[in-house]
Amino acid sequence: MSQLAEFQSRTEALAYLYGRLNYESRPPVPSARTPFKLRRMRQLLELLGDPHHDLDIVHVGGSKGKGSVATMLAAAFDAAGLRSGLYTSPHLKQIEERFAVGGRPCSAQELVALVNTVRSAAEQLDRQTDDEHDRSTFFELTTAMAFVHFRAKNVRAVILEVGLGGRLDSTNVCRPRVSVITSISRDHVQQLGETTAEIAREKAGIIKPGVPAVTGVTDPDARHVLREKARAAGAAWVAIDEQFHVDAVQVRATGTRCRYRSEDRTQPLELAMVGAHQARNAAVALATLEQWSRNVEPIDWNRAVRGLEQARNRARIEVVRQQPCVILDAAHNPASIEALLETVNQIARPRRKIVLFATAADKEIEPMLDALLRDADQVVLTEFRQPARACPVARLESHAADWRRKHPDRAISVVVEPDAAEAWRRARDHAAPDDAIIITGSFFLAGQLADLID
Repeated sequence: MSQLAEFQSRTEALAYLYGRLNYESRPPVPSARTPFKLRRMRQLLELLGDPHHDLDIVHVGGSKGKGSVATMLAAAFDAAGLRSGLYTSPHLKQIEERFAVGGRPCSAQELVALVNTVRSAAEQLDRQTDDEHDRSTFFELTTAMAFVHFRAKNVRAVILEVGLGGRLDSTNVCRPRVSVITSISRDHVQQLGETTAEIAREKAGIIKPGVPAVTGVTDPDARHVLREKARAAGAAWVAIDEQFHVDAVQVRATGTRCRYRSEDRTQPLELAMVGAHQARNAAVALATLEQWSRNVEPIDWNRAVRGLEQARNRARIEVVRQQPCVILDAAHNPASIEALLETVNQIARPRRKIVLFATAADKEIEPMLDALLRDADQVVLTEFRQPARACPVARLESHAADWRRKHPDRAISVVVEPDAAEAWRRARDHAAPDDAIIITGSFFLAGQLADLID
């Protein structure tokens, strides 16, 4: 069979990637029918020379906070002189963001080369099946690209963010040096389970024998599941409020002040990230760094802390404008929405809160929208440009109408604008300088509007 002609342009490479089965852009299927499996991922990596075996990895999972913890860790490693490779998903603007080395996304030329590399291996596997659901997916290919890229760049520490769940996630082929589970809350219930204990069992799949397990999980049922998995695996258990603590939390518009405490040290912190939840995320990141220093190699603690303090993560309660205050946030489950609203009330104290909200159809829509309707002065309901994933604005409107009928004394304005760009323009044009515009509900919405707002 003749050799494949290589892609020469980013457009060709992206067309190929997005032509694969992609559960980020189509509705996920229930767990009983989910074709996620690690056998195919291992076969793909074997054809690529098993690049993941040559990397020292911190594997980061959890319901919320994993992106922030991963970003903090990468910044800390880089500041300490250990060049990082950071794999995250989804991206906000460009896919190159998913493959960052030393804080810089890969270039367009590197992206094309990576797609060509994994395509050759993927199509060898494709020839073994006629079933689309048994071919390498978009996320499997991007995960393989990350491993290939980080090995070629000779990075010292890889921070690998779990995509969905843990046990059957494509990233779970790795043998990490530290496993991290940031939090457990209800999200992706069709795939992971209805209760926090069920979700925790899926997330706990990244805990490996003899590998330290660091967690910021506080939910009692979920914590019990994780502790038992760590015990059975002979993995050191390192948990918030037990082996490490965070206190003295002060949240301001410019960042978060807190104090980290462990058996070995007490460390005051001045974080660039905003919110009490970011103090907890920072504590998880620092506990992870302590485990790395103990079990992999010593790091320069003071330099690592300075890097962590300066870390920023786009679309995580990100203040992108002032007068009016505009906050871009990708919260997409009830716990994250509650954290967002708590933080806005602490840092902005606006005259009015105007919320632009769109989310995916498979999310817990009603609890998220209920929280916004209770707290905001105006809610603008819209849709993002991913029709296969977006919750129809009519469904949002229907639930908002039901909620308002049940709460006749709650004075709130609900506006329906299906076009997200137009929703942003209307909110911007009608906001006073002392108001706050909060854009939330999905990475898809944040990514679509980021260019308009910046």
